[in-house]
Order: sequence, then structure tokens, then C-alpha cells
Amino acid sequence: MRLLLCAWILGLLVLQAAPRLIPLPALESASLVWALGVGAVRHWPRGRPLLLFLALFLGGLVTANERARLRMEHRLPPRWEHRSLTLTGTLLSLPEGRAGELHFKVAVDSAPLLFPAEVALSEYAPSLRNAPADLHPGQRWRWQCRVRSPHGLVNPGGFDSATWAWSEGILAQGSIDRRTPPVFLGWAHPGGLTGLQLFIETQRDLLRQRLRDQLKGQPWGPVLIALVIGDQSAISPADWQLFWATGVGHLISISGLHITMLAGLVAKVAGILSPSLRIRWLVGWLGASIYALIAGFSLPTQRTLAMITVVTLANFQLRPLPASTLLLLAAALTLTGDPFASLSPSFWLSFGAVSWMVYAGAHQTGRLPFWKQEIHSQWAATWAMIPLLIWLFGQVSWISPLANALAIPLVSLGVVPLSLLGLIPGLGFCLGMAHTLMMGTAWGLAWMVHQSGPPLDLPTPDLTVLIVATLSVGFLLAPRGLPGRWAGCLGLLGLVASPLPRPDMGGLWLDLLDVGQGLAVVLRTARHTLVVDTGPRIGSEQDAGERVVIPALRSFGVRHLDGLLLSHGDLDHSGGLHSLVNAYPLPWILSSLPASHPLLRGMPHALTCVAGMRWNWDGVDFEILYPDHEDLSDPTLRSNDRACVLRLTVGALHALLPADIEARSEQALLERSPEKLHADVLVVPHHGSKTSSTPDFLQAVAPRWSLFSVGDHNRFKHPNPLVWMRYGETQRLRTDQCGDIELHLTDPRVQVDVARAAFPHYWESRCPP
Repeated sequence: MRLLLCAWILGLLVLQAAPRLIPLPALESASLVWALGVGAVRHWPRGRPLLLFLALFLGGLVTANERARLRMEHRLPPRWEHRSLTLTGTLLSLPEGRAGELHFKVAVDSAPLLFPAEVALSEYAPSLRNAPADLHPGQRWRWQCRVRSPHGLVNPGGFDSATWAWSEGILAQGSIDRRTPPVFLGWAHPGGLTGLQLFIETQRDLLRQRLRDQLKGQPWGPVLIALVIGDQSAISPADWQLFWATGVGHLISISGLHITMLAGLVAKVAGILSPSLRIRWLVGWLGASIYALIAGFSLPTQRTLAMITVVTLANFQLRPLPASTLLLLAAALTLTGDPFASLSPSFWLSFGAVSWMVYAGAHQTGRLPFWKQEIHSQWAATWAMIPLLIWLFGQVSWISPLANALAIPLVSLGVVPLSLLGLIPGLGFCLGMAHTLMMGTAWGLAWMVHQSGPPLDLPTPDLTVLIVATLSVGFLLAPRGLPGRWAGCLGLLGLVASPLPRPDMGGLWLDLLDVGQGLAVVLRTARHTLVVDTGPRIGSEQDAGERVVIPALRSFGVRHLDGLLLSHGDLDHSGGLHSLVNAYPLPWILSSLPASHPLLRGMPHALTCVAGMRWNWDGVDFEILYPDHEDLSDPTLRSNDRACVLRLTVGALHALLPADIEARSEQALLERSPEKLHADVLVVPHHGSKTSSTPDFLQAVAPRWSLFSVGDHNRFKHPNPLVWMRYGETQRLRTDQCGDIELHLTDPRVQVDVARAAFPHYWESRCPP
């Protein structure tokens, strides 16, 4: 049975890693081959298991393929991309708001032909601190909004929001135009599944309002709201930093651990009232189901409920199944209901943790008291998930085992049940008890952080190191009688000590990061790393430094920076400066800004870039070509025309990074140093604006590769079509189409790799060859 379940699960999983959907004729041919095998199996009885395996594998593959094809057909048609439309629809989800932002899902009932049935809308305004009181699930509104297909930034170590949106079934996103006031059209009362979903969301909305009223002014109130109904939008960044620094961030979401422990707690209470084992399992399952519905029935809750359902049915029939079979049944049930769930890291974290707990407890069952089994399982899961956490997030907390040992029982068995009891009329005092307990837990976590320091940042391991580390964990968790078991620690050392590739002496690796409409470049030589610009601000609370540059540096294994070149002060180039400085102490900052500029306030070793500055790192020459002293003191020049221009020399190869210089600066460079303008690689000035890339300048540079750092459908419409055509004789690459662009310059060869080509997805547009 387990082998057949593995075949079905494998078929469902394979498609999500495929670069394109499987055409119907290929599936028909595979089915025909299988049918011929069935006809011949009477002459080969031993082949029946293989044929059954292939049948279930093909069944899972066909199921996932057709579900994906159906979802692809409901995507936003290209003719509606980034167009302003009038949409009429019903709020389907609980509006969640951060500072200046508001997000919710809408079921569209009045839209153009072939428009997606659901749209994720966002509203941006400085006054939006929480969801407005007059915006609730079930309301019908008419909005003026601009719609688009989900598009994410693709970078090493970064979060791929487009993949997340696809896994969540978000096929269209829109931003509300506040210049046209929305019109309230009353309340909708649909039937079927939509009506049930609206009913659940309406009740969650009422619960959230009650919790906000009862916890008003309490510092940890937002955390209790997140634990009860899953709305994490009001948790402050400082609180999140504490949770992730101690490795307990998974506890603040509606995790499978909370639901499982709550089901067990409810079952224990039911056991006091009834000795029937079946009633206990049924009551525990009902408790888990109600909590999952209150939490919004998100993907993690669905997975956990699938596990609990399988275990309950098995015990209800009084036919105990092996733990591994139950786990495979739960995974098959989850993926059959949602084949795209495997695209979420939480899928692998939740099933991975449970799998390791089953493995570690297989030889301990019945030998240890209950509380020792729980400690052993938690210890095993904490150690076992270290390789996966480093691979997904690039961080591991030194104190995670101790912090989890403290927080798991307090939060899962104390804070969560007390918070849920506080929802019952007359038991509101339980919320106060839950808040006090959460405050004490947070104090203990903060004390641990103060004593131990920040989490350890580690580079993203390659697949070989990850597999070796995972097998080593399995060796460590093997039964005690196995000789040499502690030698598994050597395999884990690869996560910390394995050297990541760097350029050879005299070589240069250039990464043009995908930061949207802005610029950030990472330059690596054999022993040095330089960052050029830090990208734009992203939203009201985040910037490209935090979301893109720092994760990329960690994935490269960069533990310290040797300098930062800030070309000029525009926010699309300097928006991530402070996040980067907080994460990486800098020996110097080179910029064209005056020492009194606010961006340089408090920055040590701020230097001014002036034409003629040169240095050599590991055989690679760095030279500043522009501006000179006259340009820096000229008050008539715009900041773009004072931007630093950097030239890199790798043997006979050259790369030119001219930032946002415009026609005036280009002409100055042509007059002062035309012989230094030739470059094999050019980061196109000013993102391809029509104010730059003059024909004379382009003729002098004569690049072979032209790199455009632009945002998807940016409001400036960069690159300008005429400028784009000027570069037609070169190899043109754009970050909005290709993601991160990495060039390895080793004289006399240039190797180009793009992120979207490394791991192509069938639901994303491809980088042009």
C-alpha cells in the first residue's frame, strides 16, 4: 500500500517541477504503453506491482496536469494586463491591513469577458493602519482599479511571490485607484461553496473585532489575534524579529502543531466525560476542524486536518495502521485536494517535521513515558529540520531547541486554548490570562536572545551538501545501538564549512539583481565583494536591501562586505541602504553625495567618488570615470548627472556601470575619456530611459551584452522602445523578464546565467533566449 501511495504522490509532485505542461498526446501515448503492459502481464505475473505503480504514477500526473491546465485557462488575458478597469465584486476574505496597506480577495461578478473569477485587490494609503470599519466580507463594491498577473522578483535566496500566488490560486492582482471613490452596493448572499466561505469569513470578521476590542492597548494582542484567526498583519516587525531570532516563528502562525495539540487536549477532556475511545477521537477531530475553520482554513491547517482525519478514521475503525502509512495517506489526501500545495515551503516543513518525528519515535514507542516521548520527538524534529531551514531561509538559531522547548508547551497548550476559551461569552478573562502567559513567554525569549546573540546566517547549500546533511541527521537519530552514530555530526559540518564557489584570481562575477524599478549590483572577485547601489523601497515597511540584496549576499556565502558604491541619492538606487548597513558593517561608502546628505548621516568612512579613483582587487581593476570635481560642485546638475560611473577591467574584458547618467553626462564622458568607454558588458544607463543612451555614447561603448534593470510594467515605461531598438545589435537581457542576471567574466570568456532559466516554471513567462 505504501508503495502505491508513493507512486500517486510522486505523480502529483513531478508536474510542479516541470518547465512546461505535458501535452495530451504524450499522456495518451504513456497510457497506451501501460495498457499494452496490462495485456501482457499474464505472461509476466511478477510485473503486476510495477504496472500498478506506473498506473498510479500516471494517474497522479494526469490529475495534476489537468488541474494545472484548467488553472492556466483562467489566468488574466494579456489584453487586460495593467489596464484600468471598473470591477464589481463581493469581498471573499478577511481584509488584512498593515501600515498604509490593505489586502483582500474579491469574487468578481461584473467584469470583462474571460476575466478571472477572483482577484486579489490591494489599497495603498498612509491612513490605512487597520481594515476600515465599513469594509467586511460579504459586501459588494464597485472599484476602479488597475489589474495585472502576479509577477515576482527572482533572485538567489529571495522570496518568489509569483510562485506563492500560483500556489494560492491568485491569478490576477489589482490595485485600487483612490482617485475614483469606491461605491458600496449592499450585501451579497450567494449559495454553494461561496456562500459557505462567506459565512466563515463573516464570523472570523466578528471574532477579530471582538478580540480587538478586548485586547485594545495590549502589546501582545496582535499575536493572540494571529493565533486565534490567523491575521498576522498587525504584528510589529520587532516582534517578528524576536520570534525568528529564537526559531519559534512557526508557532505564531496557525501551525499544525497548535491544531494537533488542541485536538489532543480536547480528546483528553472528552476522555474524562466518556471512556469510549471512538468518542474521544471524534471530539478531538471536531475540535481541530472548528479551530481550522476559525483560522480561515489555510493550507497549513488543511494539511494538518488531513492528517488528523486519516488518523481518526483509522482509529475509528479500530484498525491501527503504521505511522508511515498514515503519513503517506495524509500527504496523498492533501495533494489530491490541492496539487499546488507542494510549492509552499510550509508543506515540506510540516510533513518533513512529522516524518522525522515518526522516524525518531519508531524505536521509542512504549519505552519512554509520554512526556519524555514528546521531548524526544521535539528534539528530533528541531535537529532534523536544520538542513531544510538553512536551504529555505539561510538562517538557523543557536537557541532554537531551547526556545522551542520553552515556547511550544506554553503557546500550544496554554496561550492558544486560553485565547479560544476567551471567545466564549462569560470567559473573557481567559484572554487576559493568555496575554499574561504570552508576555512571559516573550520575556523569556528576549532574555535568551540577549544571552546568545543573533541567529547564524549561512549560505544556501548546494543539493549535494543538503542531501549529505539530511542523511547525517537520519544517522544521528538512529537507534542507540548503532555504532558510530555520532559520526553523523560530520555531515552537518558541510552546512557551515563547505566553501561556496568564488571567482578565480583575475576573475569577476557580476550579479545584476532583480529589484524591480531600481538598481542593485553585487560584484565578487576571488576575495572581495562590492555592492553597487541598494535598490528601491518596496511598500511602506520594506526595501530591496532587506528583501533582495541581503538574502542574495547570504546565499552567496558573503559574510562581510569590502565596500559599497552608492551612485547617487535617488530612492530607486538608495532605498535599501540602511537595511544593508544594519546587516553588514561597511569599511567605506563611496558616493557622489555631499557629506551633509541625510542618507550619509551616521555613516562611517563616507568618501566622495571622483573621476580618476582606482584600485585593484585580486587582479581586477576598478576605476571611477565620472564625475569630476567640477561636476560635483555644479548646482545646475541634476543628481542623475552627478552619479558615479564605474568601469571594471578583467584582462581584455571590460564592464561599465553608468548608473542613471543622462545625455549631458554621456557627452562629458565622450569629451574627457572616450578611450575608456568601450565595454563588453554595459548596465544600460537610467534603465533605458529616452534621456540616456545617446547614439554617440552607444557607439563609443559598443557593448556585446546590454543589461536592463527595470521593473515589470513600471510607470516610467522603461525601457523606452526607441532606446531598446538602439541596442538591437547587442545581446539584450532584462531583469523583469529574466530575474537575476549573473555574468562570470574570465578573460577572454563571458558566461551568462539568468535565474528564470535555471528553474523555469510552466506558469511563468520565459526569459527570451
